[in-house]
Amino acid sequence: MKALKTLCPMKGLQIEMKCHPLAVSSFISLFALASLSSAEAQMTFSLSPTVTQIARGQQFEFTGTLFNNSNNSYLLTGSSGLIKDPDNSTNGSSVTYNDDDFVSNFPSVFSPNDQYDGKLLVNVASDAPLGDYVFIYSVMGQKGDTSVSFTSNARLTVIAAGVPSPEASLIMLCGMGGVIALRRRRKNAHKN
Repeated sequence: MKALKTLCPMKGLQIEMKCHPLAVSSFISLFALASLSSAEAQMTFSLSPTVTQIARGQQFEFTGTLFNNSNNSYLLTGSSGLIKDPDNSTNGSSVTYNDDDFVSNFPSVFSPNDQYDGKLLVNVASDAPLGDYVFIYSVMGQKGDTSVSFTSNARLTVIAAGVPSPEASLIMLCGMGGVIALRRRRKNAHKN
């Protein structure tokens, strides 16, 4: 056994550890490997917002954000998406997505520190089943000879089309009453 003395950088304390030289070299190797894998950042993709509600018959706009926080360039080769229904199937057509805007402005090469934001539209049919859906979207690319994929998802809840609240109806009626009163007043002023 060999005693190892090291200085703790946080508190300036000296720590003495007794361990086998093979264990020390294994620990150092694992630490170095972990440092290398965590040091190699990569490109990220996210959808925002991650949770939302959409009324039947409406359209909602998600923002897809790509960010390359690595030291490598990526060749972006495509994208794909799907929407899982409340029953966890993917064959329904009542909630669909449109990525034309996102894909049409898509950069083909993504250099270090590049960021790209694009619109992804989700359309909800007026007869869509109520419930929770999951929108999953992936961006594919190449880093050298390696194929890579970056995926994000968002949860959307389809709700019934909104009925105006009593307060909103009252405000609308007061506004219409004010317009009618103003027109009568002007009409009577022109008669006199």
